[in-house]
Amino acid sequence: MSENDFQTKVLDAISDMRTDLATTTAELKGCVQRLDQQAETVTQHQAAIGKLQIEIAERRLACPLVADVKDDLVSHIMQCPMKARLDIVEEFISVTRAMAVSNKHWLDRMWPFIYAVSGVAVYVAAMHANDLLKVMSR
Repeated sequence: MSENDFQTKVLDAISDMRTDLATTTAELKGCVQRLDQQAETVTQHQAAIGKLQIEIAERRLACPLVADVKDDLVSHIMQCPMKARLDIVEEFISVTRAMAVSNKHWLDRMWPFIYAVSGVAVYVAAMHANDLLKVMSR
């Protein structure tokens, strides 16, 4: 195969690739156009759903039965014999969490001081190691 034949084959292959690229580009543009059309309808549906959700919420708030049910529920909760026990548990949990947060806050503030004191103690022990060994060997 001569160099000229090789170049001819390469040019033919590039020409075929350009043709395929043009075809793919045209198909892709069609897909993008269809997606744009679908996106418009999806946006319209989302807007309609949002309006319906607002309308449902307004209807729920305007319903005269909701107030009675809510009042009955609140009175039932306040008269429940388990409420006192649950209040004690809730207070215990709240106090425990508050103490944990407070302790963590103070420990976070104390750690630099603890590290510094520990470092000084190690330094002093290292400086006087010879004297300490003499005292301990007696």
